[in-house]
Amino acid sequence: MPLQPPPEAAFDTKSSAIAYAQIWGGAEGYAVVTTSSAKGGRYVYLGCDKGGKYKNCRGLNEENRQRKSATSKVGCFFKLRLKNENDGLWHLVVVNAHHNDHEASTNIIAHPILRRLDAVAKEYVLELSQHNTRPAQIVALLAQREEPIVVRPKDVSNFIQQHRREHLGGRAPAEALMEWLKEKNWPHRAQFHFVDAHTQRLGGLIFAHPRCLELLARFHTVLIIDAMYSTNQHKMPLLHFVGLTSSNRTFTAALGFLEDETTATYQWALETLHQLVPSWKADVVVTDHDAALTSAISSHLPTSVAHILCQWHVRQNVKKFARSRLQNEDEYQSLLSDFEELKMSRTCEELVASFQQFTEQWSHQPDLVT
Repeated sequence: MPLQPPPEAAFDTKSSAIAYAQIWGGAEGYAVVTTSSAKGGRYVYLGCDKGGKYKNCRGLNEENRQRKSATSKVGCFFKLRLKNENDGLWHLVVVNAHHNDHEASTNIIAHPILRRLDAVAKEYVLELSQHNTRPAQIVALLAQREEPIVVRPKDVSNFIQQHRREHLGGRAPAEALMEWLKEKNWPHRAQFHFVDAHTQRLGGLIFAHPRCLELLARFHTVLIIDAMYSTNQHKMPLLHFVGLTSSNRTFTAALGFLEDETTATYQWALETLHQLVPSWKADVVVTDHDAALTSAISSHLPTSVAHILCQWHVRQNVKKFARSRLQNEDEYQSLLSDFEELKMSRTCEELVASFQQFTEQWSHQPDLVT
């Protein structure tokens, strides 16, 4: 069945006429794009998005091309004309109603022109991205709106990346962050390494909100160091210093981007934290027992500071150790439940009693209790 052109009609504005043609084409299985305009904008020509031929603007051949190219253009002859007549209206006229060498699309998502985000949708996407909503989830939310918008996750991702590049204004992300910290008067320390005589590279950055440092100075007894964020797009591990209030509520004390995860780098991070909060003196430090971090703590903090493993990592180690030895799922879950009771002991006496009970109950599995 031939693809039907939109009925000829008159419109108050050019944008409404183009929108009408695009909606009609999408319903018929093709997309309409602007191909050219003339005479001060009084004439606008519209065509099928499969019209024309591929243009090799960069002069690439198969040998120097880095990736394979493809085109959906098949030289379709379909053409519409919009003309702003003396009556002030935009008149839509069918110049060539014939589509050649292509069938109707089964889904409008195949046409990039029909997957564009309007201004309202762009603001909505940016708002969702600030809350770490994934592109696939954003696509689903856009499709559920009162006026659904059909896009691909890649379209959303590309738009977010484009917005970030525009926001950076040609600056490197690290440079933009440093300027933002200075603008907001956030305490921070950075170290740089010379790449050459004229170029420096960020080697580490520790920063914090002023209120967070005030909390750390007040509640300095316990410090949790989360060094598990080992990868990001800038290849700088994220270090998270977490404090603990007297009501057992955690708070972010400081954040850092590190050059690597060596002992020297962790020592620099701890020294920098001391510079930001000179009165900070921890009694207990909680980590995942990373070897480099442990070495830095031993060399930088007094021996009186207790260095313990966080409960989450303890549980993960127990789960990993027990899973290989307990094939029965009920028995495995029972062990984890008993371990939770042991872990929640509030006093040394209670811990000793709970551990004795635990070892007696699981004495038939000596590998688990020795």
